[in-house]
Amino acid sequence: MLSKKLNKGRATKAPLWNRTDDIYGHKPEFEIKCRHCGQDMPVRHSTIAVQKTRGDEDVALNQICYKCKYCAWFITFTVEDSPRYLKRVVKKYRKGNNKLVPVEDWTSDDEKIAKQLESLGYFGGREEMI
Repeated sequence: MLSKKLNKGRATKAPLWNRTDDIYGHKPEFEIKCRHCGQDMPVRHSTIAVQKTRGDEDVALNQICYKCKYCAWFITFTVEDSPRYLKRVVKKYRKGNNKLVPVEDWTSDDEKIAKQLESLGYFGGREEMI
C-alpha cells in the first residue's frame, strides 16, 4: 500500500528509482550496464499500466526495458508508483499513449549493423550491404 505522503521525486515502493516528471516516468539511482559487454544500456521501451483491483486501491506499474545496442542483452524492471503520478505521465508527457519506444536512441550507422550481422555469420562485411 502506497503511503499518502510521497517523498518528493521518489516512488515509495521502489527505493532505487526516482521520479523524473518526463516521458520516461522513472530513472534508476544505479547505472545500468550490460552484463556481457559492459556497455551502457539505453531504454528500449516502456509500458505504463494502471489496473483496478478488488480493494480500495489501484495498482500502477511502469515496466521499463533496457537493451544493449552491441550484444542485444535485454533486462526489464517493473516500478510500482501511485496511479495518480503514472496517469499524469501518460496524459501529459506521452500524449495519452501508455507505450514508449524511443527510436531516436536506436538509430545506428551501417558499420555497427554490418559488424553485428558479420558476428552472427550472415555475410562477410560492409561491401556486401551496398
